[in-house]
Amino acid sequence: MNHHYRKHAKRRDCNEQFRLEAEITARLDHPGVVSVYGFGRTPDGRLCYAMRFIQGETLEVEIAKAHAPQKSGKDLGDSFFHRNRVIELRKMLGEFISVCQTIAYANNRGILHRDIKPDNIMLGKYGDTLVVDWGLAMPVDRDDSARASGEATLMPSSNSE
Repeated sequence: MNHHYRKHAKRRDCNEQFRLEAEITARLDHPGVVSVYGFGRTPDGRLCYAMRFIQGETLEVEIAKAHAPQKSGKDLGDSFFHRNRVIELRKMLGEFISVCQTIAYANNRGILHRDIKPDNIMLGKYGDTLVVDWGLAMPVDRDDSARASGEATLMPSSNSE
């Protein structure tokens, strides 16, 4: 196989994966998945899609902040930081539950994310928790419990141009 053919084949595979990511993200209609507004090509022919811009930070950043050393609370009383720590942990637990609900929804539709990590969880400035980066997601057969959820199977269209 010559170099030009391999380069073109790799580009085609990347385009198909990108198209699949865009379609899966767009068709997962859930508050925990970023809205996709459109899909198309740039003037030079590259695939692109437009999605909601998320203002916020990742769960990874929030976890790092929670594990950062606390300042001394002598002037504010010993219970001040303990109470704040409990509030922070409850907030993170709520975000974790939201992620679990989003992933359960996707799984019930027959989609596996395959790259769940704190860096792929965005915490919006309005309290929204979003699972992002569906680039490794793949459709799978659904079991009886997924079918019993009432959610329709998400079968991506063919990856042909």
